[in-house]
Amino acid sequence: MSRNKVLVILASIAVIGAAALWYFASPAYAMNQLKNAAQSGDSTQLEESIDFPKVRESLKTQLRAVMAREMAKPEIEDNPFGKIGAVIAMGMVDGIVEGFVTPESMYAMIEEGKMQKPGEIGAQAGEAKSVNWDIDRDGFDTFTATPKAADGKSGPCLIFERYGLGWKLSGLKLPPEATAAP
Repeated sequence: MSRNKVLVILASIAVIGAAALWYFASPAYAMNQLKNAAQSGDSTQLEESIDFPKVRESLKTQLRAVMAREMAKPEIEDNPFGKIGAVIAMGMVDGIVEGFVTPESMYAMIEEGKMQKPGEIGAQAGEAKSVNWDIDRDGFDTFTATPKAADGKSGPCLIFERYGLGWKLSGLKLPPEATAAP
């Protein structure tokens, strides 16, 4: 075999190996970078790692679906005041989500593995625990990270989308108990 063929084969193996390494290791690396940014308070890195408009829209969509299910219940449908209240609540979803999805709330959620009420953010700073995240690949362009909480409660699932060769947090999936009808 000629020297050029050997070099081409070695280069091809190196490229395939690098692509495989990126495919399998980049989600864990992206999640680790996000956790490090949250733990160190690096707001620039955090804002570069999160697509805030997409995260807000994903939450709005889920909350609107919950509200629509609630509005379809007979006790709300048959009550004119219930309808008015439901319409008002539906209108408040945007403002609530806009106020909730902030760098500070994302810091807390990434560190704690759960959503925090605005008054609780920072209140438990001394109690912050390291949360382990299960990473599941959902195809070439998407992966999810789900917190493994020590208390057994489920938290929001983080949804990442590929952004160039890196990843950005682009959505949240609320835990089942947050979207289930009471």
